[in-house]
Amino acid sequence: MPSLPELHSDELAIATVNLDVVPVSKKTTWLFLRAEFSDGSIGFGEASYFGHETAVVADAAHISKVAAGEKLVVFEPALARFSTPKTSHSMSSLLSALEQAMLSGMAQRAGLPVSVMLGGNRRRSVPVYANINRGVFDRSPQGFAEAALAAQRLGYQAVKMAPFDGLRWDQTEIEKHEDLLRAGVARVAAVRAAIGDQCRLLVDCHWRFDMKMATRAIAMLSEFNPFWLEDLVDTENTDGVELRRLRDIAHGKDILVAGGENIWTMNDALSLLGKDGLDVMLPDLRQTGILQGRSILDVAAAHGVKTSLHNPAGPLLDAMSVQMAAILPDFLILERQVNESPIYDALIETPIVLQDGNLQVPSLPGLGVIVSRAEMEIHSLPGGSDLEIPVSRGGGPNA
Repeated sequence: MPSLPELHSDELAIATVNLDVVPVSKKTTWLFLRAEFSDGSIGFGEASYFGHETAVVADAAHISKVAAGEKLVVFEPALARFSTPKTSHSMSSLLSALEQAMLSGMAQRAGLPVSVMLGGNRRRSVPVYANINRGVFDRSPQGFAEAALAAQRLGYQAVKMAPFDGLRWDQTEIEKHEDLLRAGVARVAAVRAAIGDQCRLLVDCHWRFDMKMATRAIAMLSEFNPFWLEDLVDTENTDGVELRRLRDIAHGKDILVAGGENIWTMNDALSLLGKDGLDVMLPDLRQTGILQGRSILDVAAAHGVKTSLHNPAGPLLDAMSVQMAAILPDFLILERQVNESPIYDALIETPIVLQDGNLQVPSLPGLGVIVSRAEMEIHSLPGGSDLEIPVSRGGGPNA
């Protein structure tokens, strides 16, 4: 893993850890970690883990209690204090947020953006696509089309949608499969007609298909010229021969195959890369952490796989993902959650500029953006680990 510059970390400790719980919609609750250090500096991270908010809040209460009674030294000792061979996913997402907070706090102290702390920018702007899925509340074809057009008006030149509501090959009644598949294709058709041929269209299938249905979906969707199809099948339980066959079918239609958002560890990444069925790997920094996430992306690139990042959550994950995308030697395109809630923009005092379909990499110290503490306080639920937390629904932990 990349090493960090020495910033007298033996003198810096975590004084307090707080978690802000920000309900956004029936689908979404954001979880933002704020760490204050012994010198008074502050760092921020995001631990949003859709559908598992209660567990993350409980783990945060534990870390906060430990921080109050022990000296948690920045950097590695603080993370190692809570890491075990069987660390839960909720704790892993929280430790990623703590890592983000420590990195951003250290960068803030040094007067540098995180990207420079991690080795320096390879680019001044990052290609992005608008994920409209969590912001589409009217799930009709017209509702998707209007959401895609709204993203286009903001300046996005690529749009991703997840159109196959209600379809799970192993859970949905077989007699409903065809109608639900066609309903999803109709949504894709409406979006393509709305955005025109010059805008890239990405389709997230959320592991809803078996091999037979995935093959049929590729054929049906190819008419609308998708840039990539994401998570066609459950890659963990599908062997490499079948994954490569799906990829070859997609290539025959000039479509890329993407996946990897469920990676948590380097072993997960190596297992997926070993099956050789992906064109694009998009891990999520909330799950991999920052330093391991960078290593995973470097390994993917060494395997000849294009790199991206799964980034469907709140504005702090977005800011960190932009910093990561800026430092990679070869980066394809970055996901960005769009138009789910005006709170997204309100929480950041210095918006990241979108120009010609690219985000301009910000150079302010830390995350590159200024977090609005006032807005965070307005939108956060009061209280602690006994909160009545609205659990995210509709799409699972990573949709």
